[in-house]
Amino acid sequence: MNAAKAMVDIAEKECKAHGVPITEKRVNLFSILLQTQKAVSAYELADEYERMFHEPVPVVTVYRVMEFLQREHLVHKLETANKFIVCSHIDCKKKHSASQFLICRECFTVKELSVNSGKYEELKLMIQQAGFLLDSPQFELNCICQSCHAKED
Repeated sequence: MNAAKAMVDIAEKECKAHGVPITEKRVNLFSILLQTQKAVSAYELADEYERMFHEPVPVVTVYRVMEFLQREHLVHKLETANKFIVCSHIDCKKKHSASQFLICRECFTVKELSVNSGKYEELKLMIQQAGFLLDSPQFELNCICQSCHAKED
């Protein structure tokens, strides 16, 4: 729990540095996301919030909070799964290239990797040559984690 508290402290400092308020509800939802350690939906976050704080939170509010946390580079939205995950680079001060997410199709465990900027530029060029424009630098790969794979055997 100490690591989660440290991440909340970092998030609060980042928001304060950007001049944006981090309300109690934002901190609570961010803390829940930190504790889950996997990708979760807005509905799952709302359910867990009510369970932990004995107060309902509308799903639309959860989405707004997650959008805020995305703008502050504290969470990512996994578009293919419509779920949220804490950014693994919160405590890192350097700028990172595009993120690649390995998403387990069974348990929704997510691993965030940074894509080498050279490979990212190469892929971007290939996409342009194919007549498309890259809409988002975020890559999401559907996988199966080793734990779930072992269960299948």
